[in-house]
Amino acid sequence: MGWTYNTADPDAPTMGPLIAHVALVLTVVSLATVLLRAYVRFHMIKAAGIDDWIIFATWVQLRDADMEKRPSQGMRTPG
Repeated sequence: MGWTYNTADPDAPTMGPLIAHVALVLTVVSLATVLLRAYVRFHMIKAAGIDDWIIFATWVQLRDADMEKRPSQGMRTPG
């Protein structure tokens, strides 16, 4: 089935696809929230503050997070 770490059975049940879909949906919701906030603060009320810039910088930093730290597929611990 895939995305199952530390198991000898390649067909072990996994929730990997569900986790990936939930992560994708939450990322899209997060992006929509940040973009709507930017629209309201910059265009509608024209009063963006330092809190807005921190939110935008944080979202960009999270988008560029290092994905190399996750384990490789099929990794097994010795023993």
